[in-house]
Amino acid sequence: MIFRSYPDRWIMTGVIVALTAWVPSAWSDSPQIYDTLKSQPNSFMIPEVNNLAEKAYLRGGSQQIYANADSLDFVGSNIIASGNVEIRYQDITIQADRAIVNIKTKDLDAKGNIVLRRNQEKISHLTLKEFYDQRRLPDRLVEIIGYQMKPTGEQLLICRIHLRGDFFKAERISGNLLTGAVEFEKFIGGYRNFFCVGTSASRATDGTITVKDATVTTCEYVEDEQEHYSVNCGTLVIAPRDNPSDLKLYNPNLGEHSYVGYNCTFRVGGVPVAWVPVVYKASDESPGIAQVSGGYDSDWGVWVKASKKFRIFDYPDTSVRVHTDYYSKHGFGYGAESWINTEESKTSLFSYFIYDKSPTDGNDDDGVRMSAQNQRYDMKFSNMTHVTDRLDFRGNFEKLSDYYMLQDFFSDRANNSPQPTTFASLEYQFDRLSVAGYVQPRVNDFYTEAQKLPELRIDAPRQELFKNLYYQGENSLSNMRMTFRDFNSANANGNGVDPESYSAVRFDSLHMFYYPINIDWLNLIPRAGGRLTYYNRSSKTKMGDDELNQLFLADDPDRGSPDVNVTNYDDRNGNIFRFAGEVGLEANTKIYRSWQDIKNSFWEIDGMRNVIIPYINYTGIPQPTTSANHLYYFDDTDRIERQNFIRFGTKNRLQTRRGEYGKEQIYEWASVETFQDFHLSNQSGYGHMGDLGSILKFNPTSRLSLTSLLLLNPYDSNKTMNESEVESGLRKAGLNCDWIDRWETTLRYRFIEDASAYISYSYQNPYNQRSVYSMGSTLAEIESGTAFSRSYIDRIQDVKLGMETLLPFDRNTKIGYEIDYDVEAGYLHAQKVKLAHTFHCFEVAVVAAQTKDRDNDGDKETKNSISATLTLTSIPGVKTGRSASADDFAPGK
Repeated sequence: MIFRSYPDRWIMTGVIVALTAWVPSAWSDSPQIYDTLKSQPNSFMIPEVNNLAEKAYLRGGSQQIYANADSLDFVGSNIIASGNVEIRYQDITIQADRAIVNIKTKDLDAKGNIVLRRNQEKISHLTLKEFYDQRRLPDRLVEIIGYQMKPTGEQLLICRIHLRGDFFKAERISGNLLTGAVEFEKFIGGYRNFFCVGTSASRATDGTITVKDATVTTCEYVEDEQEHYSVNCGTLVIAPRDNPSDLKLYNPNLGEHSYVGYNCTFRVGGVPVAWVPVVYKASDESPGIAQVSGGYDSDWGVWVKASKKFRIFDYPDTSVRVHTDYYSKHGFGYGAESWINTEESKTSLFSYFIYDKSPTDGNDDDGVRMSAQNQRYDMKFSNMTHVTDRLDFRGNFEKLSDYYMLQDFFSDRANNSPQPTTFASLEYQFDRLSVAGYVQPRVNDFYTEAQKLPELRIDAPRQELFKNLYYQGENSLSNMRMTFRDFNSANANGNGVDPESYSAVRFDSLHMFYYPINIDWLNLIPRAGGRLTYYNRSSKTKMGDDELNQLFLADDPDRGSPDVNVTNYDDRNGNIFRFAGEVGLEANTKIYRSWQDIKNSFWEIDGMRNVIIPYINYTGIPQPTTSANHLYYFDDTDRIERQNFIRFGTKNRLQTRRGEYGKEQIYEWASVETFQDFHLSNQSGYGHMGDLGSILKFNPTSRLSLTSLLLLNPYDSNKTMNESEVESGLRKAGLNCDWIDRWETTLRYRFIEDASAYISYSYQNPYNQRSVYSMGSTLAEIESGTAFSRSYIDRIQDVKLGMETLLPFDRNTKIGYEIDYDVEAGYLHAQKVKLAHTFHCFEVAVVAAQTKDRDNDGDKETKNSISATLTLTSIPGVKTGRSASADDFAPGK
């Protein structure tokens, strides 16, 4: 079939006529085709020469050349077409006033109003709103081909979406369709994220296009010479991305292009403002000379940050981004990060240096014992390699100049990983177990690290040994060393003692067995096992929970020099074997009911099913053969003590169906897990009733989400009061409930497509938490970290509120506002305003922020900052109302 492209639809214009007069032997196997189609003189198909003798050559349509025109003439092997010429080859469509095509060689020469496009199609099921959203995008054409009714009553439109790929315009082109070598006169090119105009251009067989007297920009007004900005180059070389890598972790968007321009002039409104000898754009980067942001901050002064990405090789896929920063109060910073990816490996390197004129000194808090020097740096290396199908290597190395380096210059990384770990591991996966070698040294002496020098592990996941008997095991041999951080000054409070490092060789072997039993509606899973641990040395000095809490409190650099008495381990107790056994029983059942007739389009409900799983989980660990108080602490393995508790819990899930007919999937509409611990044994300071926890997740639609983590303990008064509360005898403002240990909840709602808001609330009372631990069963928890007794000494109450919307009278402007209110302190801790406006081919975003804190003397400190960025949009209109976050522009990013 022949299709002609129009702005709003595809129309079938005729059937294919096969030109058999010039190649009669090729049609000998299919004479009926010629007899049927020869009556259409103004359309033709040129089959591939290699396929002429194949009866099924018509099925290789992507290898044929299709054409249509008002008039056709034939001279030898050449076809001369004129008037509304349209030529299609594979996914390329060429339109012109006149064209000559050679049947055998596929040579092409075309003139007049030439448009060459690469097109793609896909079928999608869209709501009416999604249909209008798709139609607004400038790079696609949406055609309705049918409709479908969802079970919820919502109607979907079945649409064929024609995606616009790269396009070229010219007054004349000549070349070969098989090799792709083409010459252009008066060239105009439209790529994924930029446009280019030149007096002439030539395309090589590898896809590289060299443009003379080129103008490159993101503004499509360049066709009328009315672009807002541009870079004019004597010569511009545009290269497609060629990356054969198929590593699953690395999936680039193919078809992007890089360019290099020589002898360039940067222009704004057609006026030259700067000359640049060379301009480069990597294939996965927005156009422009560099990415630049700047602003003002109370701590950093005026700051400007610039970065530029370079693609070094297509294979292995290698890129480098160079950073240059300036802070008026601190100095110049510079660095680079690079990525190297292949089918079997992924590597990244990062380095950053700055001579800091005013380095951080304990965040200006009195008594803080950490500081930074003038020479500051961050060097990082990470690698993941699939050595074989079963053997993997993973490694990470990061060396920092000081404790505050990440916090000052890369706050987003500091929030996600406040203490980066250096490690190297090699793991081999057998059919039933895995063997791994692991090394974790300390490379930054201002961090406290549980080093493993090295560790050998053999782990067996849960698997069936015999009929209905399951086994799970963990085995490790480790050279452990707990190394405490080095402070810049001595401990001036308490007994004036700092934590001292200790080490031991530890062998640990855990073996658990399970025997599931099903009795009609009841599932029983008894378990039993034990853990044998060996230490080549131990401590005669007793270190209980209180002593450990004091030890790590004194090691916290953000608390300065707390008034605590530090007790350290000794090494006078020799080697120790310890055995800890566990028996347990989990009982659960499933109660469910379905309602097929519940349907609601707003809540996206297609039937409803309620699944309730009540469970009881008993854990019994007799007192181990050796008390944890004399064992060195490296992780939870070393603090196992007697456990004798029952957890009562319920998992409640509401589910519905979502998806197209025949492809429905179960969607979790809401879930809540509630658990209560009951301890059968006595422990000083605690009652028998443990924590009552609740974990709620509510995601009924894509617009609304609610999460809540609640930890209650109304059964005893074992609360830890902080010093200010003890001295004043008063509670602070806000919620006052002794039953609540911790509560965190967040509500998010998107009112319309371009307007959303969220509110979150955090509350914590000072409290002690009793240990709940099992070696063979997974227990839900509100607080992450160690599973053993711990103390939280601060009272926290915090409210965060944020909103973001496009202005109703200006759809190109987005405004956002966020506040962080400290209820305990009684003032706004932080607030920021975000404003972003999208112009035709660039976007300007401004973020103003203010933070307040109290120093050790109780005085308020206010810090202000303002940031601004200018971003070039790709294809105008695609990135309307782009969100601008204050974190994106903060100096510490």
